[in-house]
Amino acid sequence: MKILWITNIPFGKLMTVMGLPGENTIGSWLNSSLAGFIGNSDFEVMVATVGRTDTVKLLKEGNVTYCLLPGGFPGEYRHLDGKNLRHWEYVQATFQPDLIHVWGTEFTHGYAALRVMRDVPSVIYIQGLLEAIARYYLSGMSRTELRGSLSFRDVLKRDWITREQKTFARRSGVEAEMMRLSNHVIVENQWCAAHCLRINPQNTVHYCELTIKDDFYRKAWTLEQVRPFSIMCNAAGYPIKGLHMLLKALALVVKRHPGTMLYIPGEHSPLGVTFKGRLRERGYTKFIRQLIGELGLAKHLTFLGPQTSEQMADQMATCNVFALPSSIENHSSTLIEAMIVGAPCVAAAVGGIPEYLHHDQNGLSYRFEEYELLADHISNLFAHPEHAKRLGEEASRSMRAGRSPVDLQEKLVQIYRNVLAESAG
Repeated sequence: MKILWITNIPFGKLMTVMGLPGENTIGSWLNSSLAGFIGNSDFEVMVATVGRTDTVKLLKEGNVTYCLLPGGFPGEYRHLDGKNLRHWEYVQATFQPDLIHVWGTEFTHGYAALRVMRDVPSVIYIQGLLEAIARYYLSGMSRTELRGSLSFRDVLKRDWITREQKTFARRSGVEAEMMRLSNHVIVENQWCAAHCLRINPQNTVHYCELTIKDDFYRKAWTLEQVRPFSIMCNAAGYPIKGLHMLLKALALVVKRHPGTMLYIPGEHSPLGVTFKGRLRERGYTKFIRQLIGELGLAKHLTFLGPQTSEQMADQMATCNVFALPSSIENHSSTLIEAMIVGAPCVAAAVGGIPEYLHHDQNGLSYRFEEYELLADHISNLFAHPEHAKRLGEEASRSMRAGRSPVDLQEKLVQIYRNVLAESAG
């Protein structure tokens, strides 16, 4: 079986093709999912994405070919450009895939590929739903906060938060077209399935969880190694990740536990940035910097910057609490990773999260806007370590069950076979 994977981000050997160093936490599930195909003679896989290159770049290793196509990064890709469409024609002619697997609807190069190869059976893994992101993008920010978040860069590029929301809403039209071209989606939960079926009632829905890297299975949270009063959260680059709500909660936690520290992966500190740097900062970053100052939280924050999966697992294994304050999530791989490690977790009850994090059974949940309750949950976990331990142990047990890489690999392969059988029938 020849499978064409279309991804939004470079990972693994695609990093090498693009001349990028190392690894970060973004897309760790792709490395894990691909590992099950490497060296398997039943499959040939081409992993393709787009970037800033003048020519098609290929790197073949065994049964896997890594392909970088011209067209610019996904966010700047023009899916109606004839040259870009011809690149996908080249991929079809040279690789001749039996099946296309598009990893996400967030960008339009996958749509271009589906248009060119509309006769090839395909399936889309739903990562983030654009229409849902647009609905919740402002994430509880007041009009005053939105006005105050306007940065010089935003004005120059005409790209402030409310315009970003409209961009997601506009791109959701392409997302809907992708689903109509494919008619097959892979989801993790009923919430996502319901949205996909509303967008396209003809969708055939397949269920399969994302594969999690071994780094998280090798770690185990214990009370003995915990950094007291430490909180770790998910990456926080734009409003739906909810860092502003977590900061408001942190201000309340600090009043009860003055030694509290929040560790933020994926982001560089917005504090101490030069004047020139502030001219380039996005509005949400400006808002976060101002909020930190208003709440007096600078000494309670550590911005970790980009992290490898191993570093993320280390942070999860030693944090007192893991917090997910997002305004919307389909499935949060970061939360799942933290639960596998066994960290006591507090998460907003949004999107598909309540389908696997059950309040006071394997974590604590709250309504996204209620940052006061988020603060109370964190403080109570600090104050009751045995309860935190019980929640973490149950989180690890519940999330490890049925999620082994072998189990998920078999599920994914069976989905491929079902898609091909339905197309042939």
